[in-house]
Amino acid sequence: MPSITSPGIGSGLDIESLVTELVAFEGQPTIDRLNLREAEFQAELSGLGTFRATLDSFRSTLEPLMDLSGFGTRTASSSDEELFTVSADSTVAPGDYDIEVVSLAQSNKLSSGAFVSPESLLGTGTLTIELDPTAEDGGLMTLDFDVLADASLANIRDAINEADDNPGVVASIINAEDGAHLVLTSTKTGKDKDIIVKASGGDGGLEALVYDPAGGTTNLTETQAATDAEIRIDSFTHFSSTNSVTTLIDGLTITLEGADPGTTATLSVGLDLDQARGLVDDFVDGYNSLIKTAGELTSYDPETLVTGLLQGDSIVPSLTDRLYSEFNETISGGTFSSLRDLGMSINVDGEIELDDDVLTEALSNNFNEVGKLFADEIDGVAVRMDALLDTYLKADGLLDVREEGLEASIEDIDDEREQLDTHLIAVEERYRSQFLALDQLIAELNSTSNFLTTQLAALPSPGALVGGS
Repeated sequence: MPSITSPGIGSGLDIESLVTELVAFEGQPTIDRLNLREAEFQAELSGLGTFRATLDSFRSTLEPLMDLSGFGTRTASSSDEELFTVSADSTVAPGDYDIEVVSLAQSNKLSSGAFVSPESLLGTGTLTIELDPTAEDGGLMTLDFDVLADASLANIRDAINEADDNPGVVASIINAEDGAHLVLTSTKTGKDKDIIVKASGGDGGLEALVYDPAGGTTNLTETQAATDAEIRIDSFTHFSSTNSVTTLIDGLTITLEGADPGTTATLSVGLDLDQARGLVDDFVDGYNSLIKTAGELTSYDPETLVTGLLQGDSIVPSLTDRLYSEFNETISGGTFSSLRDLGMSINVDGEIELDDDVLTEALSNNFNEVGKLFADEIDGVAVRMDALLDTYLKADGLLDVREEGLEASIEDIDDEREQLDTHLIAVEERYRSQFLALDQLIAELNSTSNFLTTQLAALPSPGALVGGS
């Protein structure tokens, strides 16, 4: 607004203050009304944000309940973890088994004769190293040594270890009392994982490294045979090419740690009741937290006149009513037809109360059926409730639409403020024009008054006129 530099010169009035106060008086009711509306909209936005966060939190408790695997976890333990450890998936039936680890799976190990040093030269030619070439994880490695200087014991070791087609053989040099020995070790266990070394071409010096029992040449010494693990479970014997046994019982992985023939340890598989109970407890806590927050958002205290941020908004009671309906919904075809069969009920505050004994009995006697009540693809409680929450939380869902409407209303208030500012500028100009006209009029009247006063003062007094006669 334009400022007045010399208001009220003619009248002595503080025109600037009068104009400012009159403009403020005229605009303040509208300003107060717009501020109040914006505060209400902002409060509702805040309430919707709190409501959304609570829905997200409750939905997170539904996610594991929508998958039967949440109720399919098993506990698996070994009574002697120095012999073996164990893990189980949801397909394993509970039970106890006696396990004896007779022997561990071993990898093949070959050693050369003694050489003077790692730099000793062997000769030229081609080395071919096989490791179960017919198996899916086996292979064949070919190394050419055409230059005499390249065929030292150390260079042969490095060539094996660095070869791109290495099938799983590690070469090392052991410096013993009698000299340097090239040692080849398979990285794969099992009786079929034998290392075969062949030599061809060149000057024949590489023949010292040949190990080919089928061909009749064994210039390397087998220091460790490739063998399968042997374990006995109850009265049955099982062999495994690795020490991680997955084919003994479907769904069980037994990791062999040590062998002790004649010693038996117990492998136990059970239902993970604690995890399942935790999932149900999280569901109850999440539901109750949502109901409690909904009550706070829609509350009204007649004594203090304090209202919740969403008091009077239908979006909250609409959801809680629908959740209550889902809670009471019954399904057929299973041992349990509703959450009430698991010991759940709704109290006067709308929250779930849980009978621990009923839930414990349900989990102990019908573990998988509890999971089905929550996770059935069509009628599962968690599935239905998640679908309900999705209508609120999804993109362009009920919450998005409501929040976008409030944000648009706040933008409208900003537009109204701009219109009010334009209006008040015009009002200010009108008031200032009127007061300036009044100021000029008063100045003219004052001037006339002063003139008349002067003229009247110059007239002779009545007494002077009488005395002169």
